[in-house]
Amino acid sequence: MTATGDIRNVILLGHGGSGKTSLTEAILHTAGAISRLGSVDEKTTVSDYYDEEKEHQHSILASIVHAQFNGKLINLIDTPGSPDFVGPAIAAMPAAETAIIVINAASGIETNTRKLFALAAELGKPRMIVINKIAAENVDMPELIKNIQETFGSQCRCANLPAADRKSVIDCIENTAGDSPVMSVAEAHTQLIESVVEADDAMMERYLGGEEIPAAEIAGVFVKALRIGKLIPIVFTEARQEIGIKELLGLITQYTPSPADVEPVKLVDGDKVTELKADPAGPLMGVVVRVAFDPRSNMKYSTLRIFSGTLKSDTNMMHNDDKKPLRPGHILK
Repeated sequence: MTATGDIRNVILLGHGGSGKTSLTEAILHTAGAISRLGSVDEKTTVSDYYDEEKEHQHSILASIVHAQFNGKLINLIDTPGSPDFVGPAIAAMPAAETAIIVINAASGIETNTRKLFALAAELGKPRMIVINKIAAENVDMPELIKNIQETFGSQCRCANLPAADRKSVIDCIENTAGDSPVMSVAEAHTQLIESVVEADDAMMERYLGGEEIPAAEIAGVFVKALRIGKLIPIVFTEARQEIGIKELLGLITQYTPSPADVEPVKLVDGDKVTELKADPAGPLMGVVVRVAFDPRSNMKYSTLRIFSGTLKSDTNMMHNDDKKPLRPGHILK
């Protein structure tokens, strides 16, 4: 069983057409979870497997996939972005520690971009922004970054930048020099570090005193800065060409919080509030984030996010105030 500290639960949110399903496919392929890169146009993606989704070429339900990368288990939730099907995205949010807001570089900030970003903030989720489809023509990247910072806050900082040919990305966390059409790497690095050190008073004092903060120390505070909202990293991808995907995976595994890094879930029963830490040996508590029907087997499948305890096939579960316990039966994962 994977240690709690090695789990990353991530949800992809954004307006329809931003490329969340293609991004999911590229992540699975880059991480080695699948051997062939599927396509929405060819109706061969892992997460859009319902006939209706294939026919209309957009997600209708939330889809949960997983992959291993850098020794971490990534549970990834691909969600629909169409305003008509935003319900499953909202229902799945409690399952993830980190929300990744996906923006189409050509379309910019759209209606559901704002709505889902605001909801993730309201739920206290650490957030990242992925600017996808960077190979699109006539995209004004500096203007898009400006719009993102004006809309979502100055804490939105570039963690990498697209190269001039838009066929690769340049890391801005450790690199202090380099050029990009968006801005200089040095400028992006400085802005990023300034947001990170705001999460640690002692580090901020050293930084303002002119001390160069080692990369290892920056990495140690990065997760905290992300968790408390002092930093919202921006990264760039072109999912269909798998550009920036490895770098995105590296950021997820190294800098996003595990279930053990966030505040314990609070169970409220009247005036009684119980904190439940992410402990496999603790009392069992979870929430159903997705219910799907398989027409082939004529069965319903429920997806649960377990916040505390361990679920087994013979576990007696209580649903809300029901007096009769339930047993999960066959557990797929």
